[in-house]
Amino acid sequence: MELESIEIESLPNKLSYYQGEKLDVEGLVVNAIFNTGNKISLNPDEYTVSSLTNEPGVQTIVISYNGKTISFDVEVKELVLDTITIKKLPNKIEYYVGEKLDLSGLIVEGTFNNGNTEEITDYTVSELTDKVGEQTITVSYQGKETTFTVLV
Repeated sequence: MELESIEIESLPNKLSYYQGEKLDVEGLVVNAIFNTGNKISLNPDEYTVSSLTNEPGVQTIVISYNGKTISFDVEVKELVLDTITIKKLPNKIEYYVGEKLDLSGLIVEGTFNNGNTEEITDYTVSELTDKVGEQTITVSYQGKETTFTVLV
């Protein structure tokens, strides 16, 4: 009995990814086809599957078993920051004229196009002015902005 080829009986459940995700082969069924006409379903530990790269676009995933290969395509979407929000205001939001802005306690969160969120730390903020009353402080990161108000 000699191996003639391998085939994909069932593609993985997930064929679309965002940058940084790992390939999920759940649902993938690979068969070995022999010269006798016999077909056997391979266990996942019997074949190798190439990995995703971090590049957006269509990527070809290659399955290898005993010198035979077969492939399928997946899409990798660019991971993009959608919005930033203030998760927690700074500890200090009231100031006297001439004081410097204190950002202690400020937590800024970014939401990405894949729905995931993460804390943002390398944001920039506008400065306090000597104007008495409410002032809007703008927080910026990668072209996205959000604001909070302080009292001077």
